[in-house]
Amino acid sequence: MRNQNTFLIQQRKTDVSGMSGKQREENAQAITDDADHDPDREHVYMLKIESNKNNTQGLQKIAQELNQKKQSAKLGIQENKASDIDDGEKEKNRSELDLEKRKYHRLLLQAEEAIELLKKDENVFNYSSTVLGFNMIADLLILILSLLLINNYPQYVSLYPLQDDNRTNIEQNHKLISSASINTSIWMEELLPYISHLHLFNLTLPGTHDSATFILTSALSPDPTGNPVFNAFIEVAEKLGIPLQDVITPWAMAQNRSLYEQAQDGMRYFDIRAAYNGTNWCSYHFELGLPIYTHLSPLNSFLLLHPSEIMVIEISHLASKNLTQTNLNSLRDMVINIFNPILYPRIHDFNATTIGDMITTNQRVIVTLSDDTTIMNYTQLWYGSSMINSYANSDSLPQMTLYNWQQVLQFNSLPSLPTSALYKLSWTLTPQVSTIFDSLLPHKPKSLKSLADIGNSGLTGFASAVLKKKWKLCQLLLIDFQERSQIMQVIFDSLLPTIL
Repeated sequence: MRNQNTFLIQQRKTDVSGMSGKQREENAQAITDDADHDPDREHVYMLKIESNKNNTQGLQKIAQELNQKKQSAKLGIQENKASDIDDGEKEKNRSELDLEKRKYHRLLLQAEEAIELLKKDENVFNYSSTVLGFNMIADLLILILSLLLINNYPQYVSLYPLQDDNRTNIEQNHKLISSASINTSIWMEELLPYISHLHLFNLTLPGTHDSATFILTSALSPDPTGNPVFNAFIEVAEKLGIPLQDVITPWAMAQNRSLYEQAQDGMRYFDIRAAYNGTNWCSYHFELGLPIYTHLSPLNSFLLLHPSEIMVIEISHLASKNLTQTNLNSLRDMVINIFNPILYPRIHDFNATTIGDMITTNQRVIVTLSDDTTIMNYTQLWYGSSMINSYANSDSLPQMTLYNWQQVLQFNSLPSLPTSALYKLSWTLTPQVSTIFDSLLPHKPKSLKSLADIGNSGLTGFASAVLKKKWKLCQLLLIDFQERSQIMQVIFDSLLPTIL
C-alpha cells in the first residue's frame, strides 16, 4: 500500500505544471488525502509542501500541523524525563522523541520558507527588475572582449565550426532535442550518431556540485572550526535555541537525489568531497555523509547498465584529523577496484580518443583524485589538476552571472583547448556569513535549496545569451539541486550546432 500511495503522490505532483489554479488546489488536496495512508511521514510532508507551494492557505495549514507535532514531541521529552521507567528505556524514548522533534522542526522551516517565498521572493524580483540593464552591460562587455579576442586570437574561430544563422537559432530549434523528447538516462546513447566523432572536450557535460550531500549525518566533518560560515552556524543555533545540526544541514545539503538518480536525470559529472573518519572514507560538506563506496558503487552499476554513457568523477577536498598515506592508499585502491576495467587512463589525453572510441573500448569513466603522490604510479586515475575550477563565491545572482560571463569569455579566448584538462563552470550561489545571519530575517533564504532556486532561475537566460553569441559555455557545467533547474535543456541547446 505504501509504495502504491507514494507512486500516486509523485504522479499527481508531476502533472501539476499544466493545471489551473483551482486544479492545483484540488491536486494538493488529493495528495494530502493519499498521504494520510503513507507511513513515511517525512517524505509525505515534503511532498505536501512541494504540492502546496502555490497555495498559501495550504502551506499555513501544514505549518500549523507541523508546529503542533513538534510541540507534542517536545512535551513528550519533558514527560519522559519525569517518568519512573528505567534509565535504559527512558534514554531510548528520549532519543526517539528527539529525532521526531528535529524532523518536524526541519519540515516546519521548509513550510515557513515556502510561505515566505510565495508572499514575496524579493531576491528574484530584484534580479528581474534589473535584468534589462544588466544584459546591456553584459552585451557591451562581450562586444569589447570579442574585438580584443579576434585581434589577439583570430585562430580560435576554427576551434568551433559554426553553422548558418538559420541553423543555430536556439528559439526555433530547441524543441528538436529536449529533456522532454530524450531519455536523460541514455542521452549520450541517443545522440551518439551526432557526437561519436567528437572528443570529450568538445562537449559540455552536465554535473552537480557537492554531489553526495543528498543525505548527511549529524556528525561534523573533520576540523570545521575556523571557517567563518561554521561560526555563523553556531551563533544562529544559539539565537534560535536549536541543535547545531538543524542549522547546518539545510545549508550543507546541495542535492536532493542520490548519485544514481542524478545519473538517471542526465548528470555526467560528479563532485565528491571525501573525508576519513577514522574508519571509513565518507562524503562530507560541513557534516559527514555516507561511505564513499556507497556512492561510487551505484555509479559503476549505472555505467554497466548503460554501456554508451560516459562519466567524469572528481574526488577532492580530502580531509581527516590525522590523514596518513595508508588512508590515502585505501581510497585509491577502493576507487580502482570499483571501476576497473572501465577507467579511462591518463596515459591518453582527451584529444587521443573520440567519444565513439571511448565507448567501443569500454573505457568510459574518468576519475580524478586530488593527491598526486598517491596516484603517481597508478595511471588509471587522473591528477586533480585535470579539473580547472572556478566559482564566484557569491550569494548574489547578478554577481555570480557577471563572474561566469568572464569565465566564458576567458574559455572562448583560448588559442587552443587543453587536451589533458577540463574547464568547469559553477552555476552556484555560495552562502556567506551574512547569508546565514540574514536567514533569521523574513523573506530571506533559509537553506541552500532556496538560494539555489534563485541561482537556477538565471541559468537558461545566461546560457541562451552565450549560445546566441556562438560561444561555448564550458566543458563541465555544475549546479546545485539539478532536478529543480533546466540544466539538461541547456546542455541539449549547446549541442544544436553539432546536431543540426
